[in-house]
Amino acid sequence: MHLIGARIPLFQRDAIVKRVDGDILVQMLAPFVHKGDDGGVKFVLNGKHGSSLRDHTPKASASYGRGGLRRIYRGDQRGHMQQFTGFLTDRGSKYAVSGGPVASREEVKAFLKTLTRDKRFAKASHNTWAAIIPEDGPSKGDDGEAGAGLVILRMLEREGLQGHIIVVTRWFGGTKLGGDRFRRVQDCVDHYIAHADLAAHGLSTKAK
Repeated sequence: MHLIGARIPLFQRDAIVKRVDGDILVQMLAPFVHKGDDGGVKFVLNGKHGSSLRDHTPKASASYGRGGLRRIYRGDQRGHMQQFTGFLTDRGSKYAVSGGPVASREEVKAFLKTLTRDKRFAKASHNTWAAIIPEDGPSKGDDGEAGAGLVILRMLEREGLQGHIIVVTRWFGGTKLGGDRFRRVQDCVDHYIAHADLAAHGLSTKAK
C-alpha cells in the first residue's frame, strides 16, 4: 500500500505519513496540548524525528543518532521554537539545537528566556547562539563557549538565513573536546537546517 502523503487516524487525531531523507515519519496534524510554566501554550507535534549525520572527524568519538523534535509555541503565537535533542554526543558531552523566528534583539532575548525556562537548558553548560536580524544586523552570544557564536553566525551567513535564531546547547561531559567543539557546533547547525521546518516561516536557504 502506498502511504506517503496519506492521512491516517492516530491516537484519535489525524496524522500524515511523510518521507524525510529516506525515513518514513508519521506527523501529528492535531497536536497534544499542555500548558507551559509561563502559561503559554506548548505543543509537542512529533514524537521522533531526525536522521544520522556524517562524522566529519573520524578521530573523534562523536555519536550521532535519531533525535526528538519539539515545536514549542510561544505565548504570543507569533512563531514557534523547533528543538532537536538526543541526536549527538561526543566524549560524554550531549548536544541539542533550537531555533525560531526573531525580528529584533528584544525577540532574541525573549527566545532565550523561553528556552531557559526549561530547567534542563537553564542548567546547560552553554547555550551558544546567533541570528541575523534584518533591521539590526548580526548578533551572537558564546555563553562561555568562546568562538562558538561566530561559528553559528558564519553558517547563517553562508545559508543566507535571516530573521531566525539558532541556539546550540551543550551539556559538558567531563572531557574537553579541543577544536572538535567547533565541529560539533557545525554539526548541530547542519542538523537544524536540514530538518527544521523553515518554509513554515517563509524562509529558505541558499541552493547548494
